[in-house]
Amino acid sequence: MRLFDLHCDTIIECYKQKVPLRENRLQIDLVRGGRAYERWAQLFAICPPDTLRGQDARDFFDTRYRLFADEMARNEDLAVWVKHPQGYVHPADDPRMTAILTVENGCVLAGDLHQIPRLSALGVRLITLTWNADNEIASGILGSGGGLTDFGREAVRLMEEEQIALDVSHLGEHSFWELYDRTEGPIVASHSNARFRCRHPRNLTDEQFKAIVARGGIVGFNLCVPFITPWDHEPFGGNWYADYSCPMEEIVGMIEYMWSLGGEDTLCMGSDFDGSPITRELNAIDKLPTLYDALKARGHDDELLDKFFYRNAWDFFTRA
Repeated sequence: MRLFDLHCDTIIECYKQKVPLRENRLQIDLVRGGRAYERWAQLFAICPPDTLRGQDARDFFDTRYRLFADEMARNEDLAVWVKHPQGYVHPADDPRMTAILTVENGCVLAGDLHQIPRLSALGVRLITLTWNADNEIASGILGSGGGLTDFGREAVRLMEEEQIALDVSHLGEHSFWELYDRTEGPIVASHSNARFRCRHPRNLTDEQFKAIVARGGIVGFNLCVPFITPWDHEPFGGNWYADYSCPMEEIVGMIEYMWSLGGEDTLCMGSDFDGSPITRELNAIDKLPTLYDALKARGHDDELLDKFFYRNAWDFFTRA
């Protein structure tokens, strides 16, 4: 089995808990992932919180960036860090994980367009334009309901020039449609599900999903339980890493619904490992073969499953 995962918050947790990326008790580490998959590519997000702006947001990124760079340097035997678009393809006989750096929250720009080429040069290949609140670029899904700002319109143009993928997960609907109207290339929703199946505001409407399909973009399926099925109480025992539970049929049903919208070449994995409550059956990097088996048991063939778990995302990044 091959895996290309569009989103995790593992670097944030490594920094917070002072644990290494190579082996740890988080939901992702390099050793477990490397053992589980014949090929593995992972997007690692640095996520400045909505409470930070200006230099504070930049400082947050810089400290976590240094940790990520150090981890990549000390784990060259297990991971290849792809900093530039032309580097996505490495030899088929190289078993190391492909690591790609992203930023989750455009507040990292601090309202300064010069930060975009800087981030590109540092190896950032995708930016989630907002988190839940408004920032200098646009309105988040729990924000004011506005669209792109004047700064945001220029920032989006420069990101496209720098070949930084535009990620609309967390983006407000008005901002989404303005972004869609102002751009021509494919866009990404790195970790969002279907609102028709689960009415969480972070999920995409059918119209949004179909618009991403029409432009050749990709959508990462999020394992976060409240994005799959309504959840209105605390996890059992209070441990959100271990104690959430979600029926596998609900997970499979969400994936099948997104495929039914024309998503066979669009839907990918966007786990949200180390950043959200995930059902105990799937809450670690080496547990995703369980989901593969569940989908195969429903009659889905290996070609479709390889698209979902790997090829759709790989094709997008090598093409884009």
